[in-house]
Amino acid sequence: MPTAPLGPGAPGPNHNTNEVIVPVQNVQNSTIMTVEEVKKKYLYGIPLTSTLTGETMSDDAIRNMVDAATDWLENETGISIRQRYWNQERHDYVATDYMNFGAIRLNHVPILKVTEYLVIYPDTGQTTVFPLEWVQTDMEGRNGLLQLVPGVGSANFFTIGMGNNMLPMIFKTCDFLPDLFKISYYSGFQNNKVPANILQIIGKKVQIDVLTQVSAMLLGVGVLNQSIAIDGMSQNVGKAAFAYEKQIQLLERQIAKEVGTLRSYYNGVRMTVA
Repeated sequence: MPTAPLGPGAPGPNHNTNEVIVPVQNVQNSTIMTVEEVKKKYLYGIPLTSTLTGETMSDDAIRNMVDAATDWLENETGISIRQRYWNQERHDYVATDYMNFGAIRLNHVPILKVTEYLVIYPDTGQTTVFPLEWVQTDMEGRNGLLQLVPGVGSANFFTIGMGNNMLPMIFKTCDFLPDLFKISYYSGFQNNKVPANILQIIGKKVQIDVLTQVSAMLLGVGVLNQSIAIDGMSQNVGKAAFAYEKQIQLLERQIAKEVGTLRSYYNGVRMTVA
């Protein structure tokens, strides 16, 4: 696989020594959209300053909403939006899968870069390293499927049998072995390459959160009615949330549909065979 550019805070090569720095588990990037982008694309026309108190929603508050919406979408879809590192994720040996070019489906998508592929034998703890040149994924790594395609002259310690079965002879008679494989990898999207449909869902989720906060700023949490009196004239104001109720409901319906489509695109190809 080609080397993928990693985001802020992610480990990388030491340019002085060419030594690869040991990755840190679950490293995350910074906020995937700037506050300015969110305001321009998703908060246009929404009043961010209370006409009653003069309080303005801070950039930090909006940034926190973006991070929360990103976390929420990752949990809902199982997609790594920000880059993350997974250290020695465990996978079982299943003979029928392994006969299919050593097929293993990783837990987190899209696959950005595989950094280590180990076989750790349960009887001795001995470790064998598969060459990363053997590791193949689809172009986007979106379905999480890894397969091993051995190169010429590089299989000195493996038995190559029918169906490209690559495993030491002692295990060829086993149908199943738990946690035989340990795979380390990055998941997520390349810098500035998060798909527009994912950004749109996050933006809409932030818009809902902002509308809720704006309602509170305009009138106050839990207030049903408020009477404003100026120079002997009075006016009753209803709960501000009602002004945005239909807009919020529309956004929620759109998000539910878009999340379902996104989940199917990345995880719909996952199947379990009993």
